[in-house]
Amino acid sequence: MCYRDPEKGITLVLEVIVDMKSAHGHTPLEDFAHFCAYSGLCEHEVGRLSFLWAKYGYLSAWKPADETSGARTLPGARPSKRG
Repeated sequence: MCYRDPEKGITLVLEVIVDMKSAHGHTPLEDFAHFCAYSGLCEHEVGRLSFLWAKYGYLSAWKPADETSGARTLPGARPSKRG
């Protein structure tokens, strides 16, 4: 596991989601770049390790578009209980 290594965690997460698209047609990395621009998160201001943990958390929580839009879902993802 990679509990102490956010770079390794990012690599593992991206192996699964890198080619997926959000409901708006963006990749996970494009969405993270937008998040950084919108929130002002900047690696040189917060430090490399903090930035990597934020990126790992963001990518781990990132959700692809649902199957009806043609995108794949994450393996093991549970269906939504919303009606």
